Amino acid sequence: MQQRLDAEHQAQEKEKLAQREDELNAREKALAEKQDAVAKSSQRESRPLPTERATRTDEHRPTASYDTFYTQLDRYGDWRETSDYGYVWQPRQAQSRTWRPYTDGHWVYTDVGWTWVSEEPFGWATYHYGRWTRLRNIGWVWVPGDEWAPAWVSWRKSSDYVGWAPLPPEARFDRGTGIHNWSDSYYDVGPDQYCFVETKQFDAP
Repeated sequence: MQQRLDAEHQAQEKEKLAQREDELNAREKALAEKQDAVAKSSQRESRPLPTERATRTDEHRPTASYDTFYTQLDRYGDWRETSDYGYVWQPRQAQSRTWRPYTDGHWVYTDVGWTWVSEEPFGWATYHYGRWTRLRNIGWVWVPGDEWAPAWVSWRKSSDYVGWAPLPPEARFDRGTGIHNWSDSYYDVGPDQYCFVETKQFDAP
C-alpha cells in the first residue's frame, strides 16, 4: 500500500513539474513573438539608448520555479555548490576564459525597455532570471533567482559606443533610485566584464 501511495505521489509531482515547464515555455515563446513584432514595427528614432543603470521592468511578472531551472539547465552545464551563493550553474561554454554572459545574442527594444534575446539554448532563464558572477578559479557562474527582467546588466555609453556588463547578485535594484554609476566600483564590475559596440550597431541582429 505504501509503495503505491509513494508512486502516486511521485507521478503527481512529475505532472506538476511538467505543467510548470509548459507554462514557462509558453510565456517565453509569447515574449519572443512580441519582441519580433515590436522590432519590425518600431522605428529606430523611437528607441532611446540605454541609460547608465540596470535594465529591469517594474511590471509584475510571474516567478520561475527553481525545479524548472535545475531540470532544464542540467543538460547544458554543471551545478556546483558554493559557500557564498549555494547552488550555482555553469554552462559548458564558460570553461573557456574568453566566454562572457550577454555576448551571444542581440538587443531588442520592447515595451519594457531593452531586452536581451539570446542565441544560447539556456538564455531564456539565465539572462532574465537570477544573476551572473565570476568566481576565482571557477569562472562565470549563474546564481538562480525568481524575479524576471528584460536583462540584468550595468550600462555605459558615450556619443559613439554603448556597453553593458552582467550585474552580480549583490547589486539590488531599488524602484526609486535604480542602480547607479558607482555600482561598478562597489560591486567590482571591472572594464573587462563590459562588452562595447558602436552606437549605430547596437540594435543590429
